[in-house]
Amino acid sequence: MKWFALVATVCALLLAMSPPAAASSRQILVLSLDGAVQPASLRYIERGIEAAAERDAELVIVELDTPGGTLVSLRLMTRAITQSEAPVAVFVTPSGARAASAGFFLLLAADVAAMSPGTNTGAAHPVGLGRGSGEGDDVALTKAAEDAAALARSLAAARGRPIQWAEKAVVESRSYSTDEALGHGLIEITAKDRRDLVTQLDGIAVRRFDGRSQTLELSGANVTELEPTFAEQILMVIADPQVAYLLMMLGMLGLLVELTSPGAFVPGIAGAIAGHGANRAVLRISRRIASRITAPIKAVSRLARLRPVTAPPTPSAVNSHPPINPPTTPTIISISSP
Repeated sequence: MKWFALVATVCALLLAMSPPAAASSRQILVLSLDGAVQPASLRYIERGIEAAAERDAELVIVELDTPGGTLVSLRLMTRAITQSEAPVAVFVTPSGARAASAGFFLLLAADVAAMSPGTNTGAAHPVGLGRGSGEGDDVALTKAAEDAAALARSLAAARGRPIQWAEKAVVESRSYSTDEALGHGLIEITAKDRRDLVTQLDGIAVRRFDGRSQTLELSGANVTELEPTFAEQILMVIADPQVAYLLMMLGMLGLLVELTSPGAFVPGIAGAIAGHGANRAVLRISRRIASRITAPIKAVSRLARLRPVTAPPTPSAVNSHPPINPPTTPTIISISSP
């Protein structure tokens, strides 16, 4: 018994002194894009891809559920995905989610395109936000559609996905279910959840955008979720194309009230604040509007400073100023589902 106790004690000491088993150094970084593709979500995706490069992550998973977004943000986001050092898997999940419009291009740009059962993608024809029915608007949308179709063809060809089905989603607004997208070769994997996706991806070789092949080694990898910062969450709400358009209209209304009733500071300040938010959200389009109304604002301000405070302006003074027409509504080209 004494020898047995001595041996057990020695074994316990050796186990205590032995170094712990090394933890797996492989990492999988998960990003969640739930909402419109716009400048705030672009900032979040770019930050996540940069973090993956700094951590030498084995894979970046973008869990996607989006109705669409703006063309400029979409192009910058696809650029970030195609230039990522770590392979990027875009995963439309959970069931009921969609990768419509701009989301379809993110699937095409990914190293691995995956969808959960009960999801859909496609319907990627550009639409105009707040557009009229003029000939110029139709020409702008036609050019945007041709540009988007060329982008879809380019991404599909680089990733080895069928060009004709990718182009149909833009030109004909075709939408695909999970099984249809898999059957047409637009996606590679259907997975129930994240764990199922990682299991299926472990050990497979993916084709990178530059043409080289890379084998994913995901066994025992640590999965880390990167959440949007508080500032990014606020900007994602404000920069949504629908919200941004309403803010821009509110800004224009406030400025119009300030122009027609000089001295009422509240409408002007509110309009300036709303206009500033819209300016960031809709890719600085409101600068064009501001350039149209800068000269009339300065003229009205000079007129307000020159006329007496105790007496109303003379008709001649008022009539000497050219009439001020309200600014026209701009055409904002975006890729969004109705």
